[in-house]
Amino acid sequence: MKVLVTGVAGFIGSFLCRKLIQRGDDVLGIDNFHPYYPRKCKEFNLDLTFLSSGNKPVTFPEAGVKEVLDEFGSLSKLETGVRGSFLFTQGDIVDYDFLKSLFKKHQFEVVIHLAAMAGVPLSLTKAKTFFGFNPKTKIKAGIKKQVEVFMKMPDWYRELETF
Repeated sequence: MKVLVTGVAGFIGSFLCRKLIQRGDDVLGIDNFHPYYPRKCKEFNLDLTFLSSGNKPVTFPEAGVKEVLDEFGSLSKLETGVRGSFLFTQGDIVDYDFLKSLFKKHQFEVVIHLAAMAGVPLSLTKAKTFFGFNPKTKIKAGIKKQVEVFMKMPDWYRELETF
């Protein structure tokens, strides 16, 4: 299955991608590297995913990344199983032209949306940015054919959509 995962460099996004690759799916991941979390943490998450898909890590030494994957037990399972593929593109889901080009180039069967603005402090100090970030609209704008869209959305978000 051809899958688009937003927020792929986060902990949950990278873990999910490794499981999708293990299952045999072809995954394109996107992330904007928002500075709320350290970039190095996100780069390490991506390196785990690259290594899981049979590619070399991009940022960190392969031995260190393999050691972490071995701790998770992911690498040994992947070496004997079917692998999907993994590609990464840096970009922001609020950039309509970026999304449009992705949907034009790739024929996604599933979109798993995990990108989100993180952190309570940010929601208090920059409420307009935090709540004005409505990825559902942007992602749907990029979809021309019917695909399944899975979104992580807290219950309280629905009440704040018109904020």
